[in-house]
Amino acid sequence: MSRKKKVFITFLIIVVISLCIYLGMKTRYSNKINITVLGKNGYVITTIKNNIIIVDGGDSSNTDILKEIIKEHNNLVTAWITTSPEQDRIGALSNIIKDENSDIQINNILHNLNYEEDWFDKLNLTQQEKEKMKNDIEIITLGKYRERTTEMGRRAEYYFDNFYITPLEINDTNSNEMADQRAILKIDNTFKNVILFNGVDEKNANIFLENDKDQFDVEAILFNGGKETKNEIRQKIENEVRPKIAESENTEENTKSTIEIW
Repeated sequence: MSRKKKVFITFLIIVVISLCIYLGMKTRYSNKINITVLGKNGYVITTIKNNIIIVDGGDSSNTDILKEIIKEHNNLVTAWITTSPEQDRIGALSNIIKDENSDIQINNILHNLNYEEDWFDKLNLTQQEKEKMKNDIEIITLGKYRERTTEMGRRAEYYFDNFYITPLEINDTNSNEMADQRAILKIDNTFKNVILFNGVDEKNANIFLENDKDQFDVEAILFNGGKETKNEIRQKIENEVRPKIAESENTEENTKSTIEIW
């Protein structure tokens, strides 16, 4: 074999190897899940197009920090998902929607907020707290984004940029049992899965473990709501699913941390 031919073959091999490395890194990057965890029950997912999806958002104390994050993304939210009507889930969102001077735009709102009247009577709330909760629900579901607002369907898939959001277990609007007013969301982008538990009790935790735990190669489990999700339930889920990352729900108020999941 001539020297020129050897040099050409060597060059070709280097090009092929470099291309494989480049494509591998590109695929890896495109399948990265980047989640900012906020104190008080807020999650911000950054998509491949540098857009954001917000889950719950937390109570009113998270309003300012969310506005800062949204401003960094051109004041645009690709999707905002609410999993239950408590103030520590929807307080910040209702504040942002009520702000008439805000430049923030929300493209989609997926909600789990349709509750029967007597469900509210089971909550340990003052009349004023109950009325505020109902008012905030109307602001979200009947406010200026009503045409972009959709009630989440169980096992339905919602696609935003490079993410699929699937509610595995959500509120049954025909039921008034407190145990049913919870949500389990699967967040994935082709190869990676993150499961978000919103205050899940033992009943819904067992439903997930019986029906879903073997279906997903779970990269991370995030627990939204420390009081409802007891330690023993959380440990049971972690032990059976064995995710690579299990994020504690004990995030301090007015803090944020970022998780990168490859």
